[in-house]
Amino acid sequence: MALLRAWRSIESLQSAEPGQMCSWLDRIARNTAIDLARQQARSSVVPFEESIEDPKNFSRESEVREILDGALLAIKDLPETLRVPLILNVADELTAPEIADRLQISAAAVRQRISRARKRLIECRDGASPGSAKHS
Repeated sequence: MALLRAWRSIESLQSAEPGQMCSWLDRIARNTAIDLARQQARSSVVPFEESIEDPKNFSRESEVREILDGALLAIKDLPETLRVPLILNVADELTAPEIADRLQISAAAVRQRISRARKRLIECRDGASPGSAKHS
């Protein structure tokens, strides 16, 4: 659920620096957990086994999985020059200078590639055709 919210609000991220990205993701996860706790407090508790058989829950779970699959596919479809810096930054929490050192490019180029990757993912999420974005 938190990953879904992050995917939907990626453009609100002001900086691609790991510390700020982690804080941003933490805030989304915390707010999602609070919302979920409020929802559960308002509704009656349903055993997990019963919730799986509920068509509404299955439909919602299916929708979330489809969105997450789309997000992973969009990341996979990024050109390697954009995907690698983005993953090193987000998943490995490396800074632009650390990524620059690994890839033997400038830190400015790393920041630019991360920014381009994020823009491509936003375009993909918003339904822009793949050919409408510039390729790096």
